[in-house]
Amino acid sequence: MDILKENWGVIIGVLLAFVVGLLAGFTLGHRADVSETITMANTTMATTSAQTHSQKPESVSRPEAAAGNDSVVISDQSAGDSVAVKSVTLSQGGWIAIRDASGKTLGAALFPAGVNTGVSVPLLRATEAGQRYQALLYYDDGKHDFNLQTETLVMSADGAPVGTNFTAQ
Repeated sequence: MDILKENWGVIIGVLLAFVVGLLAGFTLGHRADVSETITMANTTMATTSAQTHSQKPESVSRPEAAAGNDSVVISDQSAGDSVAVKSVTLSQGGWIAIRDASGKTLGAALFPAGVNTGVSVPLLRATEAGQRYQALLYYDDGKHDFNLQTETLVMSADGAPVGTNFTAQ
């Protein structure tokens, strides 16, 4: 009984740390699934030449804006922890977000308005050989932190998201 009295604070501390750890793990896992908020550093970006696709993004409520000459060009490339972008043209500052086949965002990079060539998008999780990926354009909300809930998805005149698909080899 003396051991219990002597270590009461330690026992409570360990139990409290365990409960806090469980709650933090659940909260972080749930937040990643719901908001997919990714903060990425500003990077000088790239490209020109457009490809649009008809695949609609996952059903997340977010603003949309019609594209002018906005486009992104990405070729099939080796799997890795970044995506090489041949060119990206934006009428205003914006993001290229890379998504896997399940719709999860792997990474995003902020680019200035204009034509950017020979740039890359760093990823939080690497691409895998043989898998298809999607790159979508978003206009920045002015906060310079990528957040699917607040960034504006760029849409083509026909209502499709502006972006392209590529395969990791």
